[in-house]
Amino acid sequence: FIVCALLLCLVPCVRGWGVVGHQTVAEVAQMLLPQTINDKVTIILKGKTMKDVAVWADQVRYQKGWKWSFPLHFVNTPHGICDFDFTRDCKYGNEPGMCVVNSIVNYTSQLPSGTIASKLNVSVSDNDNLSPEDIAMRFVIHFVGDIHQPLHAGFLQDLGGNTINVSFYKTPDNLHSVWDDGMINRMINKTFNNDQEGWVQQIYKRITAGEYKSKVAQWKQCVNGTDLDCTGLYANESVGYACVSAYECENRGCSEEKIVNGSYIGSAYEKQALPVVNLRIAQAAVRLAAILEEKLS
Repeated sequence: FIVCALLLCLVPCVRGWGVVGHQTVAEVAQMLLPQTINDKVTIILKGKTMKDVAVWADQVRYQKGWKWSFPLHFVNTPHGICDFDFTRDCKYGNEPGMCVVNSIVNYTSQLPSGTIASKLNVSVSDNDNLSPEDIAMRFVIHFVGDIHQPLHAGFLQDLGGNTINVSFYKTPDNLHSVWDDGMINRMINKTFNNDQEGWVQQIYKRITAGEYKSKVAQWKQCVNGTDLDCTGLYANESVGYACVSAYECENRGCSEEKIVNGSYIGSAYEKQALPVVNLRIAQAAVRLAAILEEKLS
């Protein structure tokens, strides 16, 4: 962890999805849970909702005592490599196993199974006094969101798009931030009159009765949160989308085929990228719910 602490100084901010993205994954996932599992989640989180704690992991990772958790939010592949390999990629500096793929397995394993003692249902607000089960739940909720953000499995050379400075319409930004917040916030403002709940309901309806319904069974084929094959699959999907839809906009009307420093990101890029954003948010919600249901049953 000493190596990790030194490297933290060199790495720009990495947030996975922004606040809205993470909250949407968590809220939709909780809507998909059976009541019996929801009751257990409520006990573990001491009365809080999954949405309430969805960005806790981002809030604490720069705080004293929690900085070690920073590398657990992402995984990077070598430049131009569009598949994930655990041995090659799941590390941070010289620390093997420090990546989001392994962190989901670690913290899912720490969640309780079967009957949950009511003694966990105590009210605390101090991060240092959270129960181990509460901390594990918060990390799982967040990291399952992270691993479905394509640029959280982006290239090491540009730190998942963090060092690629672009113009998002007329606003200076970086590629990673455009995927975290930029496109989502712009979509919610334009499509849902700045109402986040409208997007939540749309994603939920697409999963339960719309275009995603026929795909849910396939998404749930690998939802054992303690299995590296499953979490590795999620990372492999993400780097694939990063290569095709984040780093490139080939033959889709964009002014540039490759996104590099100084690139302009506008409507043509959004048109091909937003469907991926919606898809990955929906997949994250479905899989998070399934992981929790399997583990807590």
